[in-house]
Amino acid sequence: FASDQQNGTVYVYNEDGQFLFEFGGKGTDEGQLLGPRGICTGRAGNIIVADNGNKRVELFDRTGRFLRHITTDIEDPQPVAMAPQGLLLVADYGLREVTILPMDQSHAQWTDSTHSGATALEETPTTTVQQKRQARKRMRIARKTWRRATLPCSHCSRKFRARIGLTSHLRTLGMT
Repeated sequence: FASDQQNGTVYVYNEDGQFLFEFGGKGTDEGQLLGPRGICTGRAGNIIVADNGNKRVELFDRTGRFLRHITTDIEDPQPVAMAPQGLLLVADYGLREVTILPMDQSHAQWTDSTHSGATALEETPTTTVQQKRQARKRMRIARKTWRRATLPCSHCSRKFRARIGLTSHLRTLGMT
């Protein structure tokens, strides 16, 4: 497999590198992709694609025909991988979070549980989608606040994001 993020297309090749077919295409409709990043295959040979631009993970059959959205609430999906027992792992690059989607009993669809960073399990593994969205919103606000935080120079009008920049500036002015 090869993904073309610019054109929203996934190219499929055989083991010898011979082109077989392509699927996707740039867009937001079902089966279209806006920045396919991660690709893996499921046990049945279906193709799973992390569609970064549309913020979703999609399932295609082995011929590239769209089947369904696996999840549509991941902020920055990039790598995807199938783990043993039918677990689908989706890494959210922006939030530094791994979402583990185990198959339900009928193997018809994935259920959802999220694990942040290196923690083994969250305190409430049945976090609702709404709670996840609120947590992501808080993370985005915290990141923006950190980016805006500045330290003013007491001798001129310049502002610095980090104390080391301000310290270096004061040394240059001969103030320390």
